[in-house]
Amino acid sequence: MTTLWQDLRYGARMMTKNPGFTLVAVFTLALGIGANSAIFSVVNAVLLRPLLYPESENLMAVGRAYIGDESVNSLSAPKFIFLRDNCQSFEAITGTQEMGPNFHLSDENQSEFVSGSYVTADFFRVLGFAPAIGRGFTAEEEGPAGERVAVLGDGLWRRRFGADAGIIGKTITLNGAAYAVVGIMPPGFEYYGPQDVILPMRVDPAG
Repeated sequence: MTTLWQDLRYGARMMTKNPGFTLVAVFTLALGIGANSAIFSVVNAVLLRPLLYPESENLMAVGRAYIGDESVNSLSAPKFIFLRDNCQSFEAITGTQEMGPNFHLSDENQSEFVSGSYVTADFFRVLGFAPAIGRGFTAEEEGPAGERVAVLGDGLWRRRFGADAGIIGKTITLNGAAYAVVGIMPPGFEYYGPQDVILPMRVDPAG
């Protein structure tokens, strides 16, 4: 212990004698710690921590990839439909389009932008998350002429509608259009972050 104390005192004297070197050393150390923390946060979120969905190890992202390009690109509607209807390797396939806070929710008293996604009808089945109240979407509702329906996230439901289960069957206004609420997601559900609203993706076989 005495030797450690002497080393600390010696180190402190050397640092005060050369403040420029000390500043550079501290700055370099801070950058190294910050970079390592950031990398670990990403690795922990993407690789180490399991996804929130049941049997998440069975989930896979499917898309187009070009030689030399590691990114996965989106599929067109006709290609998605062909894959969904003909692929035998997967139990179910869903299409999604994450929109961020781009949905304008409004009524006579309040107006705000909320986050959300467009999804196909198998979305809830694939992720293993059914609405806690109400239902998900039908195959007819994802068609080009399907009715406008919406599933609300638990957070928006509680914040904006006072956790009133009677909202099921009523309409809300998103981007100036009326949508009938058919379901409420359970607490803690996320998909690329918390989802305020989930809407049917209009899948047109003609593209």
